[in-house]
Amino acid sequence: MSNIVYIPRRYTKEEWGGTETVIANTLSELKKLGNNVAIHTSMIFSKKKEEYLYGTDIKRFDYTYARWNLKTENRKLLDKRGGDLYSWGLFWSLLTRKDVSIFHLHTTNRIGAMVRLVSKLRGIPYGLTVHGGIFDIPKSEIKKMVEPLKSTFNWGKILDILLQKNRVLADSSFIICVSDEERKKLEEKYKNNKIYYIPNGVDLERFDITKKAEAKQSLSYNEEDQLILSVGAFYEQKNQLTLLNAFLNVSKYNSNAKLLLIGVVYDNEYYQKILDFISEHSLSDKVQVMKNLTFDSEILTQAYEASDLFVLPSRYETFGIVILEAWAAGTPAICAEMGGMKKFVKHQENSLFFDLNSVEDLERNINTLLEDQALHQLLTKNAMETVKEYSWKSITGKIQEIYQMELK
Repeated sequence: MSNIVYIPRRYTKEEWGGTETVIANTLSELKKLGNNVAIHTSMIFSKKKEEYLYGTDIKRFDYTYARWNLKTENRKLLDKRGGDLYSWGLFWSLLTRKDVSIFHLHTTNRIGAMVRLVSKLRGIPYGLTVHGGIFDIPKSEIKKMVEPLKSTFNWGKILDILLQKNRVLADSSFIICVSDEERKKLEEKYKNNKIYYIPNGVDLERFDITKKAEAKQSLSYNEEDQLILSVGAFYEQKNQLTLLNAFLNVSKYNSNAKLLLIGVVYDNEYYQKILDFISEHSLSDKVQVMKNLTFDSEILTQAYEASDLFVLPSRYETFGIVILEAWAAGTPAICAEMGGMKKFVKHQENSLFFDLNSVEDLERNINTLLEDQALHQLLTKNAMETVKEYSWKSITGKIQEIYQMELK
């Protein structure tokens, strides 16, 4: 039995994302394997210093971005967009917490630097899961991330040097990548590290593929409706506006086509653009938007079960866990060929790829899967076979093996 402390940048039910889903499911399985688990994180998006959430004790701590002249509204943007923070309360808690076997980071940068130092001082191994963004995050996203830092002074730079922030990856006991491409790039750079490709997983027991008609009815759709589902946070990277443009054309020739968009609002301005598009093109009777559902919401489960087609229009995804969730619900998918999805998504075998730069190509793919029932059935069958390899039980078992190797 091991005592494992997970350290993500943030962890709160109110602002949930893919990383939080991975952590919640992994810790649940680790507990079944007899481990003691806990989460230490920042106060981002939460006022609760302590909480018991999804079977795990959580401790949260105050934090700083180590910037002079940082305005409140820009601090909030950094909270959402991956701002690089220090937390002395978090550092002290990890330094003094008893009965720790291993630290597992789900972030790098300044939090990683603090964990690295605690690991050195206490002689406790630390590893990390890379959820993407080290090599392949789009330049447009980087620009948005650093935009709130304009006209501020970085007083934390001296701390970065003293804590050797640049050594977090190099000195870790292990690195887990959810993208095989990222694993290969990290192996080239850090030749002495133990670097593993372990994909994300899915809760196969969550979905019932026999409940499509019942789920449609629960969500107030008709049996003849052809429901297209997209699940992803509302901000520019997720690219829902491209999907809306494609759906606009699809709906002109297919009166049964319906679109359901579900996600947490990360960017209010972008979310408003989505609502404005729906209004301006008189799509309110064909497009429904649901915001800020929790990852374990029954409505979200029903949406997957009710859908006839899943579309992930994102410009960038490290893994794309929502593809696995769609497959587990018996729904074929359309996405772009990128990131970790290139490892398990196969064009015309279990899904369809579309050209990110072409609304017309996305429209064509949607029409194809709504009209070609033979292809729809083939992709569904193959997707459901593929997804069996990604159960959380199987995925977590591989992580447990890494812990055991490090603790020998």
